[in-house]
This record gives sequence, C-alpha cells and structure tokens, in this order.
Amino acid sequence: VSVVIPTIGTSDPRTGKRFIDTAIDSLRKAETTVPLEVIAVTTGVIDPIPSADQQVVYRPSGDFNFAEAVNRGRVHATGEYLLILNDDTTAADPNPVTRLLEIGQRGGVGAVGAKLTYPDGRLQHAGIVLLPSGPTHAHIARPGNFAGYFGSTLTPRNFSAVTAAAMLTPKPVFDELGGFDEAFTRDFNDVDYCLRLRKAGYRVAWTPYAHLTHHEGASIVRKAADPSELAEFRRRWAD
Repeated sequence: VSVVIPTIGTSDPRTGKRFIDTAIDSLRKAETTVPLEVIAVTTGVIDPIPSADQQVVYRPSGDFNFAEAVNRGRVHATGEYLLILNDDTTAADPNPVTRLLEIGQRGGVGAVGAKLTYPDGRLQHAGIVLLPSGPTHAHIARPGNFAGYFGSTLTPRNFSAVTAAAMLTPKPVFDELGGFDEAFTRDFNDVDYCLRLRKAGYRVAWTPYAHLTHHEGASIVRKAADPSELAEFRRRWAD
C-alpha cells in the first residue's frame, strides 16, 4: 500500500513536533501486517521527513491544492493500493491499513473509508451522506460509542462517499477515473471522486474497524467551504 500524505509541514503547538512526522510514526507503529510505502507530498521544500520513503516536492501554481498534491503523489506510488491520508491523523487502533484492505480488496469496491474520531473521542467521520444543503458527515460529533441507526456505525457498510482524510482505493481504479479532480482544490474532491466511482459502477464502503484520530483542520486552518467549489459541486451533482 502506498500512503500518500500531502503536507505543508505544520508543527503541533502542543508538542513542537510536525504533524507529518507524528502521523507517519503512528501509522508505522500501528500497522504490523501490510508493507507500506509512505510518500509525503510537501508544498515547497521543507526539512527532511526521516520516516517517509519518498519526499516529493509539490509547487502549486496558486494556493494549496489538495487534489493536485494527491495526484502528484500517485505518480510516485508503486503499491497496488493508495491510502490517501491527512497529516493530522494518528492511528487509534492496531493495523488500520489491514482493516481497510479487508473491505478494499473485495471486487467492485472503489474506495473504503475509516472511522475517524476527534481527540476527545467523539465521532468525526462515519461515512458521508448527501443532503440538499450538500455533503455532510453522518453522526458527526456523536459520542465515539454511538451505535447509529440499527447499529449502523458498528459494522462495515456502503455510503454515498467517504472522506479522503483516510481513504483506501485500488491504484488501477484511481487511474481509471483520472484521479482527483483538481478543480476542487480543497473541498469536495473526495466526494466528487466517490460519486464518480459510483457512476462507474463501483461501491464506496466504510469500516469501523480501521480507526484513526483526526485533529481536523489542525495542520491547515479551515473555515467554511469555498463558495465557488460548492457551486461547482452542486452544478455537477445536483441530481
């Protein structure tokens, strides 16, 4: 599995250590089964990342473009699968990549997402649903042990989309779809990818057994979704 992690090299004010270093160290410590190739895609030149197998310099033509950074990382990936991962994540349970592969290697599955919780234990990601107002995370901010409707957060299931904060996808499928659409620089690139997967006949899955902590927005400060990207998303996927 090739792990592609875009990063700008932000440091965690609590520890003084860069988020990217903590993310890679945590993943390598937790994953004891699957061989990993870690590709850190850095915005410009930053200090070396010792635990990365490759450190790819990405120079955006304008503002940071997450989709473009992921696509750049794929160019250097040699694994059978891509794990797209945010740099502000840490493994919460053992062998998260193995758990993603349990679902992701099944025929017809185009992407599989992980269970993400905030540092205080509340749910951050248990799949994405589509509402008239736009995509939203199911059960967000519920207690980490919240069972969902009829136990829906306790077992693997299909969703409309999953977040690319921790998304596994087969590399041939990623290539078939042309990767992430770089028109979505920060918002909706993962949801757009998942909807294109479904349109191509693939399923999008989520599993609670792959569990990571997500310090959402800690490494890149975020506010509301970009209005132009929301308008483009609605134009493409209103139906």
